[in-house]
Amino acid sequence: MKNILYIPQYTMQSKTTGKFLLDADENINIANYILNNIDPYIYNMTCVLPESYQIDQTISIEDIFKPLTPQFVFSSFPTNNVLQRYHFDANFYYNLLKNNQYDVIINNVDTNSRNIRAILENLKSSMKLITFVHFIDLPSKYVTTKMTSYFRRQIDSALASDCTWFLSKLNLTNFLLEAVPFVTADEYMRLCDTCIVMPLVFSDSNLRSRIATANTFPSLHGNRKTVIFPNRLSENNYTHHVNFIGAVNNVYKKIDFDVYMTNPNEGISYDILEKEVDNIVFPFGKRRLNRSEYFRLLCSSDFIVALFRETHGGTACREAIYAGAIPIIPSRNDYLMLRDQLFYDMDFKMVDDDLSNLEEVLEYYLTKFDIENYRKKHLPKVLERLAIIESVEYNIPHFIHNIH
Repeated sequence: MKNILYIPQYTMQSKTTGKFLLDADENINIANYILNNIDPYIYNMTCVLPESYQIDQTISIEDIFKPLTPQFVFSSFPTNNVLQRYHFDANFYYNLLKNNQYDVIINNVDTNSRNIRAILENLKSSMKLITFVHFIDLPSKYVTTKMTSYFRRQIDSALASDCTWFLSKLNLTNFLLEAVPFVTADEYMRLCDTCIVMPLVFSDSNLRSRIATANTFPSLHGNRKTVIFPNRLSENNYTHHVNFIGAVNNVYKKIDFDVYMTNPNEGISYDILEKEVDNIVFPFGKRRLNRSEYFRLLCSSDFIVALFRETHGGTACREAIYAGAIPIIPSRNDYLMLRDQLFYDMDFKMVDDDLSNLEEVLEYYLTKFDIENYRKKHLPKVLERLAIIESVEYNIPHFIHNIH
């Protein structure tokens, strides 16, 4: 039997419950794409969780990792995606790795890999370390000491890993280009040898059926046009929710439509959102949605706005496309690939990279774009193209086995 240690990433601390949110969307995709392709009769898995966590109401932590039946170990220190940049529970991981023999560690908290490698070297352990990089903050684009420091920690973690996975070729290319000033020639060659593209695809066999089920319910908004913003909200505006709010408020002065903001990390209180967004609605009340409710929201939406700097492979947009919504996205990174692969034969307008024309693009889709004609004429072809993109199979068990 092969033994795998999986270290998932968590979102921010909930403003409502105070618990650390285990990101069901992110970990479902990773689990299905990587871990569910592993033969449960060959591989055992252990998963690290914080003692105080909250998960989607319609799915259990066990369900995420089926058909594997992982053991769970609980750390008293939450490794969420903010605290993990500055803190590392060395005591916990030292004892865990000292007392257990894992063949492979899959680390989903990319800036912690150097610390894990230091423990492995101290223990003289031969365990192999895979690091998963979800997004990168490029110093050349976002020149701040904090972002440069974070990017250098990602480089350090990649150098400390036996293999580093990136979600897209574009992210990997940008990572290698930006790394040049920070590494030696030998280190750069190591990065080129050990960093690979391992894009997430929808191997979630339940996705299409769950969307089909959601489509059987009446629309949540009747015939009103609706726009959904699915990304996290935070004080540093890294998903550009402030830009979105300003744009929809201005457009709403001229056009009547509804706005959904899912607020998955509950980074801003729902009462504040209600005051700031003139036309926001809460079909399920002021609380975090479960997966079934989220799919109903998608199926009741016409447009999805995603402005994140670095995409996670466009996961939220792809889910929305399956549900019949059009993505309103900036002309950058993986979003350009979505346009070129899926929407090349239609008038698909994109937001400028600096978001300066966001209002204009919103107004275009809300007034001039025929969403019903798109769903009848174009959507079947778009879904065929999407299925082709996601049919690429990577032999992950073979890869993990041969990393030794």
